Amino acid sequence: GRVGTIHETYQQTTFAHLLSHRAGLQPNIPMDQFGTFHRPVEDPIADRLEWVSIALAQEPAADLAEKNIYSNNGYIVAAAMLEAATGEPWEILIQREVFAPLGIEHAGFGDPAATRPQAHPRGHRFNDQHTAVMPAGADNPPALGPAGRVHMPLADIARYLHAHAHRPEHFLSEASFDRLHTPRLRRLLRLRVDHVTHRPTLAQRLEHHVVRRGRVRPKNRHRRRGRRQH
Repeated sequence: GRVGTIHETYQQTTFAHLLSHRAGLQPNIPMDQFGTFHRPVEDPIADRLEWVSIALAQEPAADLAEKNIYSNNGYIVAAAMLEAATGEPWEILIQREVFAPLGIEHAGFGDPAATRPQAHPRGHRFNDQHTAVMPAGADNPPALGPAGRVHMPLADIARYLHAHAHRPEHFLSEASFDRLHTPRLRRLLRLRVDHVTHRPTLAQRLEHHVVRRGRVRPKNRHRRRGRRQH
């Protein structure tokens, strides 16, 4: 399929603009249209392409590369580009290209409590009278998967962060990791150690508490041992 009208501001947008939130896209499509995507989906590629057609016809939130504006739309457009290039849904691509190589075995999409309600923590909300709280099982619609429908247990999150901290060659090249970890704006977060203060990042702290305590045992893990001073 093809998208409809694309606003002229987005004509020169690149994959890098989309993933660094500098494409000028609105954060979401209009809420009245957003709600229509909460529906059963037989063809995720077509469903996502419909979302992208709406997103790319919107007035931009900023000029291309002018500023950093978080955008769910940017992630969804990027996923639609991958789907157009491969002919496969993003849900299949991320499982094959990311989860499987990293040994992530328990990731899923949507509300984790939908299939095993007693096995997962759930968010809560007030009832209509605001007199009590009740479990909330809502999630983003399937089209928004690339921007926020993946769930996984803490051990699998640690495996993902461990890959970014240790850069396994079987997953990505050193150049690709460098590209991922180099911010396009100074205020964007980095996964590297702050070489000025030598403070560990969140990824390294989580690896220390989860990986090194035996919850995750990656292959070829090396530990540095220093000599004790006497």
